[in-house]
Amino acid sequence: MQTTTLLRRYDIDWLRVIAIGLLLIYHIGIGFQPWGVFIGFIQSDEPLQSLWIPMSMMNIWRIPLLFFVSGMGVCFAMRKRSWKQLLVERTRRILVPFVFGIFFIVPIHIFIWQNYYSQDMVYTPHPIHLWFLGNIFIYVILLSPILFYLKRNENGIINRWLKNLFQNPFGLLLIIVVFVIEASLVNPETYETYSFTLHGFLLGLLAFLFGFLGIYSGNTFWQSVLKWRWVLISVAVILFLIRFIK
Repeated sequence: MQTTTLLRRYDIDWLRVIAIGLLLIYHIGIGFQPWGVFIGFIQSDEPLQSLWIPMSMMNIWRIPLLFFVSGMGVCFAMRKRSWKQLLVERTRRILVPFVFGIFFIVPIHIFIWQNYYSQDMVYTPHPIHLWFLGNIFIYVILLSPILFYLKRNENGIINRWLKNLFQNPFGLLLIIVVFVIEASLVNPETYETYSFTLHGFLLGLLAFLFGFLGIYSGNTFWQSVLKWRWVLISVAVILFLIRFIK
């Protein structure tokens, strides 16, 4: 890949840490929501429905961020790996923990829930809250032909087009437009229902791909994000307020 991407990006490492941290905080908050029991959470006897406002704001972008950073990570991983090496590495790091969790971790979680609510104790292997790992692995499989084509043609027309696209804020806003189109076409009943839905799968796929393209385009993407960050944050806040008011 490009020499501009050879150094490790610790800021991206921190984005990954923050995304997982927010994931944990969000799921703690679910225990205080009246609907948490229906998705396998032990519900607090004193719900705090007011928590849903910050949780809702967080929920819109925490999952896309997770997939976005995952796409970035794959771009970095491809620097010194063939497609076979990448698949082996992602199988070891993603698929194996995913399968292990389905059969050994999730059943423990379900046992605890069943015991707390005096349900019959039934061994239930299920992806449940590990669903995003399965999605990431599928994205790697589906997009590998495209990603390695781009890697082989890193000085080609697509890379030059991406550089030109990301040089201005409108190119970055185009990413938002693509997500709006996806939501409009799929028209999910609840936007934040990402797990085991077509909407969640496509949204994650797009975020994963754009994360890859951001790294692939080199420093142009980072310079543009740094330059226009406050404009983009303002747009994000305005869009959330419109959504919240409606």
